[in-house]
Parts: sequence; structure tokens; C-alpha cells
Amino acid sequence: MKSVAAVLRIGTYRRFITAAICSGIALWIFQTALYWVSLQSGSTGTVGFLLAIIAVPSLVLTIPAGFLTDRVGAFWLLFIGQAAPAIACVIGIGLVTGNGSIALEPATLVTLVVGAAYALWNVPALVYVTRIVEPRLMGSAIALMILQFAVGRIVGGALGGVLVGIGGAGLAFAVAAAIFSVGAVVVFTLPRLSGLETRSGSTVRGMVEAVRWLRWAPATRALVVLGAISSLLSYSYIPLLGALSRDVIGAGSTGLGVLTATSGIGMFIAALTANTVGVGLRRGRGVVLTMMVGATVMALLGTSTVLLVSVLLVIVVAFLGSTRSSIAQFLLQSLSPPRMRGRVASLADFVGQAMSIVGSIGVGALATTWGPTAVLIGAGIGVVVTVGLLTLVFPRILVLDVDGDARPVMGDRLYAEGLVTVAVPELP
Repeated sequence: MKSVAAVLRIGTYRRFITAAICSGIALWIFQTALYWVSLQSGSTGTVGFLLAIIAVPSLVLTIPAGFLTDRVGAFWLLFIGQAAPAIACVIGIGLVTGNGSIALEPATLVTLVVGAAYALWNVPALVYVTRIVEPRLMGSAIALMILQFAVGRIVGGALGGVLVGIGGAGLAFAVAAAIFSVGAVVVFTLPRLSGLETRSGSTVRGMVEAVRWLRWAPATRALVVLGAISSLLSYSYIPLLGALSRDVIGAGSTGLGVLTATSGIGMFIAALTANTVGVGLRRGRGVVLTMMVGATVMALLGTSTVLLVSVLLVIVVAFLGSTRSSIAQFLLQSLSPPRMRGRVASLADFVGQAMSIVGSIGVGALATTWGPTAVLIGAGIGVVVTVGLLTLVFPRILVLDVDGDARPVMGDRLYAEGLVTVAVPELP
């Protein structure tokens, strides 16, 4: 917790995390309002379509965002990530009809803009944080980024519902636009750090270089694979919360709202403690253990028939998932050459986004036939088995860590991907 306090004493980081939280709250207000008004205009199929649409830009723009972060720096991408959705929300106000509905076509356009802005924010934000804090604080600084999603889900989701109830989607869009605008103003006060990649070349050439580097980066590849497994299977509980609430717990829409909101509590706890967990377990081992324990708890969630028990299990699953993500991101940033951090992060994020879409569609289809309980138990077993196999193939993941200067180490030796390790004093 001392490192958390030290990070929050850095003025630049405080401004950054304020903008990030603004983005999270505004995004959830927007999503809540848009999905509700779309449901009123169409059907659950319309909502499902918009859920897919908001994820599409991540697949298209994550790679260019990583390249641009390395080449020109993160500042303008962060600014666009706040300003563009503010404009989209203002436009969205005018698209809401007198009866409170919105047609699918304009809703799709607005959703694409917001999704694109969100895609342009993620990778640059991660790389920017590694450059505004000293190395010894990187772990806590990356962990605190979870606050964007935790506070966004808890505050933004609830506030979005209230605003729609008071003044319809138009009011919710207006408030979201105002909060995005505040975030844009805050971002504009941040230092404009230039990119670290000075070599010339196209996006394709830059990404080819990153892919070639991955050929000689076994630890990085292992972390990318673990992230893909997590996106494919470990997050399968999220699209099934509604089915669990309705068919297993018997709590209906109220139960779904409680489960969704309380997952933010687990994320909030992770934001404050993920780095401490990583230090205590050693980061590589921490990624493996949080995935395996999280998969076990997720399987238990599938069998719970009591709302209170399910709430506690969701909090634990969300905590472990967010902790794993934070630790893995810290390791990936430490393992990557500084001038290539944006591209490596974007490749990992691209794979994760693709697997998340496949996983969401897959678990939804399987749950229709087998039910949510069987699917979550199966997904939990799948995670434990695949993570166990990967650990057998690459056992050094269990001794992968970083030292006090955020340099990667394997056991008691400094480690560089593709290079000979260099002896350093044994870690305590």
C-alpha cells in the first residue's frame, strides 16, 4: 500500500488516473443508456449486435494504436480517446426520437465512434503510465489503472440507469458527453511525451519487427497465450451472468444488476492490492495461480443457487481476473524493449480481444444447449488443464519476476528475451 500512496502523490499520475476514471464512468453511462434505448426500439438481438459493434474497433485499431504510440507518443491518442466519444454522445442526443427510442443505424454509428475511441485509449494509456512513474512504482501504477473499469462499472452503470429513468437516453448521453469532456480537458494538461521509436517505416514494417522479436521471446509468448486463454475461457462468466441469475439462482433482472455491479468491487480491491499479490507470489507464478484459482471459483459460481454466495464468488473471480491482468501487463511491459512496448502490448491486446469475442459467442451458444452451470464448470476445467500444460512446457514462467528497477529476472538472474541471462545478486 505504500507504493500505491507513492504513485498517487505524483501529480501527473493523479491527472492521468482522473481522466481514466472519467472515461470509465462516461463509457458505462453511455453503454447503459444506449443498450436500454435500443432494447426499447428493437429486441435483445439489437443489444447483442451493438455489444459486438463496440468490440469491432478494438480488432481494427489496436495494432495501429500500438505502432503510433511507439512512433509519435501516446498524448494525442489519449486526447482523441476522450474528445471523440464526447462528440459522439452529443450527436447521439439528437438521434434520440421523441418517444425515447433510437434507430439501429444511427445507434451503430455512435457505438462505432465510441468503440474506436476506447480502442485508441487502452494501449497508449498503459505505455504512458510506464513513462510517468519511476520503475519501482510501475507495478502499482499499472494496477491502479483498474480503477478506470472498477469505478466505471460501479458508478457509471448505476448512474446510467438513474439518468435514463429521470430524463431518458438524451439526458444520459448529455452527462456522458460532459464527463468525457472533463476527461479530455484533464488529458490536455498532461506532458506530451514523444515516441521512443526513431526508426522510419510503415505500420506493417513496424509490426513485422515486433512479431519477429516475439520469435525470440518465450516468456512474452507464454504470457500472450495465457492472456488468450483467459479471454477465451476465464471471462466466460460475464456473458452468462444473466442466465445464472434467471435460471440457476432465480433472482431475475435484479440479481443480474447486483452481480454486475458487485464485480466492480472485486476489481476495485485488485487495483489497490494486485502489485502486493505479485510481489508476494512472484509475478509469473502469480499469473498462473490467479488463473487456476479463479477458474476454480468460476466453476463454483456456476453451481451456486444462493444470490449472496454468488455475489461473493463474483467478487473473488473479478478480483483474481483483474489481478492476473495487472501482473501480466507489468511483466509484458518489463520484458518488451521500451521503443517497442506499444506494439507488443497491442499484439497481446489484439489476441485477447479476438479470443474474447470468440469466447462470448461460444459460451452463449453452448449455454443454450447445456445450460450455464455445465458451461462454467467446463470452462473452469479447461483453464486449469491448459494453464497446467503450458506450465509444463515452459516451467520458467513460475520463476519469472521483476526486480526493484522493473527489470525482468528469472529466479536470481537478470533476464532479457532472446539474450544470455546475466548473474545478479539472489533475490530475497
